[in-house]
Amino acid sequence: MTAIDLSGVKFGLSPQERKQAIERTNNTGRITVDETRIAIWCLFAFAALTFIGRLFIRLSTRRRLYVDDGFLTLAFLCLAVGTILFHLRLEYLYVEVAVLRGNSDALAIALTELHEIIAQAKWQLCTFTLLWTSIFSTKLCYFAFFHSLIRATPNWFIWYFRISILFTVVLWITTVVGLQIIPCPYLGQEAAEKCFPQLPISHTTLSAMSITLTVLDAVSDVIIVSIPIYLLQSSRMSILKKIGIGSFLCLSGFMLTCCVVRAAGGFDDGIVDYSWQSFWAQAEASVGVSMASITAYRATLVGSNDISDRLRARIYKIKRRNKDNGTSSDLSPHDTWRIKSWLPRVPTARITGLGSLFGLGTCYTANHQTQQLNSKSDIDEYHAFIRMPDAVHAKRNVRE
Repeated sequence: MTAIDLSGVKFGLSPQERKQAIERTNNTGRITVDETRIAIWCLFAFAALTFIGRLFIRLSTRRRLYVDDGFLTLAFLCLAVGTILFHLRLEYLYVEVAVLRGNSDALAIALTELHEIIAQAKWQLCTFTLLWTSIFSTKLCYFAFFHSLIRATPNWFIWYFRISILFTVVLWITTVVGLQIIPCPYLGQEAAEKCFPQLPISHTTLSAMSITLTVLDAVSDVIIVSIPIYLLQSSRMSILKKIGIGSFLCLSGFMLTCCVVRAAGGFDDGIVDYSWQSFWAQAEASVGVSMASITAYRATLVGSNDISDRLRARIYKIKRRNKDNGTSSDLSPHDTWRIKSWLPRVPTARITGLGSLFGLGTCYTANHQTQQLNSKSDIDEYHAFIRMPDAVHAKRNVRE
C-alpha cells in the first residue's frame, strides 16, 4: 500500500480554513462540484417532467398502469433517492478522490473529519446501487413493453428475448457486485484501513473488470436496440412511421454513449475517479428514465386515433370544468367553435368485412372525400332553395 505524504499538511482546520480548503478541493476534478450539481439536477428535472407526463397519459387513456410502468416507477424512485444522496455526499466524494491524488487540502479535511471519510464508503455503495438499479430497471421496462409484441414472432426470437432478460438481470447483479463489492469488500473503519488510499486489488485487475462490465453493459444496450429493429422490419407501416417509432424505442443508444464515456474516464492518473463514474451513472439513469417515459408519447405523435381521441376528450373535460367554474356563460359562436374543436372525433360506423369483400374500401374513401369537397356547394344550394318564393315550392309539391 502506498503511503500518504503528510508533509505540509495542516492538522486542525478552523471553520474559515475548512471553507477555503473545501472550495479548492471542489475544483480539483474534471467537473467541478457546482457544475456537477447543476447538471445532475437539470437531468433529473427533465426525467421527472417526462415521467409525470407519461403517468398522466397512461392514466388518462388506459385508466391503469402496466408492468412496464411499474419498472419505470421503480427506476424513477431509485434515481430520485440516488440523486439526493449523490448531492448530499458530493463534497466528501471529491475530498476522497483528491486524497487519492495527494492533495494537501483534501488530506487536511480528511484528517479533521475522519469519521465522514470512513462513512463515505457506505454512502457511496448505496448511491451506486440505487443508480445502477435505476439503469437496469429502465432496461427491464423496455423488455416489459416488448413482451406483448413478440407473441407472433418465431420461436427462436422468443428464446432470444427470454435469454436477453436473464442476461440483463445477471448483469445488474454482477455490475453492483463487481464495481463496488469486489474491489473493496469492507465497510466503515475496516474499509478505511484496507481500501484507502489504495484498493487491495491491482490496477490491472480493476481495469480489466471495468472494461469487461462496460462491454457487457454495451451488449445489453445493443440487445434492446435490436428487438424493435426486428419487429419493425417486417411491419407494413410507412418508412417515416417506422423511423418515428424506432427512434423512440431505440433511444437507449444514448445510454450506450454514457456507458462508454463513463468507462473511458473512470481512471485518472492511475486512480479510480469515483466522482466521474458517479456523475455519468446518474446521467445514464436520468436519460434512461426520460427516454423510457417518452415512449408513451409515441401514440399521440405518430397518430393513433384511439388514444389521441381519448386524450383529447380528457383535456376537453378539464377545460370544460374550468369554463363552468368561471363566469363565461354567454359564449360567442367563435368561442363555441373553439370548444367543440376539442371534442374527440367519432369514427363512422362501417361493416369493414363486407366492404372489403366487394371492394368498397377505396370507394368509401373516395365518396367521403367527394362529400367533403362538395359540402360548400350543397350548403349554397340549400340556402338558395329556402329563399325561393312559396308559390314555386307549392307548384313543385303539386307536381310531386
